[in-house]
Amino acid sequence: MIAEKGKRLWTEAELQALPEDGYIHEVVEWELVMSPKNNFQHGDMCVRLLTALSHHARAKRLGVVLDSSTGFWMGNDNCRAPDIS
Repeated sequence: MIAEKGKRLWTEAELQALPEDGYIHEVVEWELVMSPKNNFQHGDMCVRLLTALSHHARAKRLGVVLDSSTGFWMGNDNCRAPDIS
């Protein structure tokens, strides 16, 4: 896919090379989007959900469950990092 005129098309290598600066980095419609990391309650709830889903997925051999440190490149060249996937 070709980026719109004036927009930069980010690569996976460039995204991974960004420094750990306390933000979640995603690519949305060719632009870098930086979101602040969430608070304690959000993190606690994600861990509880991730643990329960992971145990269920493994017990039923449904696949794996991943956290927000995993980015997914979509067919539209967006890279998203959901809290739990």
